[in-house]
Amino acid sequence: KKVTKLSYNEQREWDGMEEAIFSAESDLEEFQKNPVEATAPAEDFTTYCEKLGIAQTKVDDLYNRWTEIEAKLAEIQENKQ
Repeated sequence: KKVTKLSYNEQREWDGMEEAIFSAESDLEEFQKNPVEATAPAEDFTTYCEKLGIAQTKVDDLYNRWTEIEAKLAEIQENKQ
């Protein structure tokens, strides 16, 4: 089946992708700029690491999704030719 356009939800996701990535990268950068002090309790360090990991995963997931939608857009463009 030839893909001729993005679905409504994919188009909305694509339209907001750049802003979503910027926001996620900003959140990640904030975590990286403000690490937990070495003298902080272990649970604070554990929480920090978990939040840092979640922020990094969000950035990675958004870039992976960007790649998926970009590939679909390339396929759509190819099908038009």
